[in-house]
Amino acid sequence: MKMTAFLLPFVIALASAGSARAAQPPAAEWQKLSGQHSGIAVFRAVVVQDAGAWQRLWEDHQGSLDDLPEVDFSRERVVAVFLGLRHTGGHSVDFDVRAAREGIVVDYEVRKPKGFAASVMSAPFAIVKVPAAPIRMVAKGEAANAPRALENGPAPSRMNEAKKRLENLQERFESLKFD
Repeated sequence: MKMTAFLLPFVIALASAGSARAAQPPAAEWQKLSGQHSGIAVFRAVVVQDAGAWQRLWEDHQGSLDDLPEVDFSRERVVAVFLGLRHTGGHSVDFDVRAAREGIVVDYEVRKPKGFAASVMSAPFAIVKVPAAPIRMVAKGEAANAPRALENGPAPSRMNEAKKRLENLQERFESLKFD
């Protein structure tokens, strides 16, 4: 009995972990998505204004169009910030969305982990839906110092090349035998 009680939390954690990509909610049900693992490995801040751009961004982010969250681009836009590779977990992005005379202003700020952080590779991201209007993004704090040349990320073909090289290196590493 004691062994069962001891193992129960681990069994529940394993069962709930499932796949790394949980199903995304329908358009009406999601407002913000965020996490620690993205396929976009460089800093990137972007406003998505149409379905084609949304599909391309999601594919770069997730690696496929599986679980693509719905967006009604006749009424909504998507604002996304990808922080790129980090050497610790715990980083996040805060959004402050406000109406302005010229449309919508989206302030975003990078939050660093407080105290100790897990020493793991992460690629934090945050994606938020906003009303369809002219949108101006304003970086605050650390994000204001991010290289502007990387703001829209590398061309998808360069990203695909990098993914292929990484997969090749991973295969080579896995084939090594350590005694």
